[in-house]
Amino acid sequence: MRALLIACAVLAWTQVQAADSCPVVSVPAADHVVVRFQGLVINVPLVYVDAPTAPAARDACQSHLAQLLKNRKVDLIYRPSFGTDPDGTARVLLRIGDISVNTLLVADGYARYRPGLRADSTYSDPVRKAQERAQTAQVGIWSKAGVWAESAAADASAPAAPDAPAAATAPAAVATAAATADASAPAAAGADAMAPAAATTTGVDTSSAPSAGTGTYPGPFCSEIDSKFYFPSGHPGVANISAQRLIFYPDEATAQRAGKTLSPQTQLDGLPTGTDEASADAVFAKGKQIYGTAVDAGNNSHRDDLYGQAFVIFSDAMRLYSALVEAQPNNEALSDKLHDCMQLRYGALKYRRLVE
Repeated sequence: MRALLIACAVLAWTQVQAADSCPVVSVPAADHVVVRFQGLVINVPLVYVDAPTAPAARDACQSHLAQLLKNRKVDLIYRPSFGTDPDGTARVLLRIGDISVNTLLVADGYARYRPGLRADSTYSDPVRKAQERAQTAQVGIWSKAGVWAESAAADASAPAAPDAPAAATAPAAVATAAATADASAPAAAGADAMAPAAATTTGVDTSSAPSAGTGTYPGPFCSEIDSKFYFPSGHPGVANISAQRLIFYPDEATAQRAGKTLSPQTQLDGLPTGTDEASADAVFAKGKQIYGTAVDAGNNSHRDDLYGQAFVIFSDAMRLYSALVEAQPNNEALSDKLHDCMQLRYGALKYRRLVE
């Protein structure tokens, strides 16, 4: 089956000022929804939602989400503080009228709260408080038989984890995996993948280069269970992934045998990390360079890889420009740069061939 689009070509990295009503096409996963947005069929991940990995609990979460969205139209809400998933797709909040679907999913005990990229209490607090109520009521995953029952008391008494800062520090990827992590990962994960339960945060230098996690993590490379991409362990691209959903590999060859490919997000390594306009311009220039190479590459898989790399770099540039425009709404030059970046990012998505 041809893969669904994994990116919001128009929505991603730009703040939605007014809600955009979209029909729901399908619910392919417990934390993803496929909608039709401005004529595009897009697969969007949910912000503040950490779905369980245990098969029965995850299936229940997906089924409940599908029931909530059956024959519905939803409003997509996006802010830069929400962040993206490992594939670079913008996380979104779904609303039906004034009701937050993300909050309902957590309040009903089918998922738990996961912090966003940066603190944004307007949107995060309702979901976090919904989890507190679900824990107190011991419903769903917090019930005595639930997948996170053992940690419910500790989580309820501890203060809620703050949303990660813009420059994430301690990656969730290195937290000790819960005992209920899905032991039956998909076959694509590879039989020789290393179990995440062995992970430890002891001695981790979170400011080090991506490969510096070797010897501290269960393996030098890792991937989210359902993702087709792998990263060097400790890479910022896995900072917000639940440890329960990580699979580690002893080397790149093992990850590749499992059907994984190196994430295009690694193309951001070495690019400016500042948040000023000069940094945004430098990132955008790099994206345009790779995009131009892709245009000249001909109709082949290498061209598709280049478009994928350009897409990720444009996404980062759009993140920077979006924050700058938000702070300087009357700066027309910045708005023009953001618009141009959006157009090229859409082009990188449009002209990259979808693969089976």
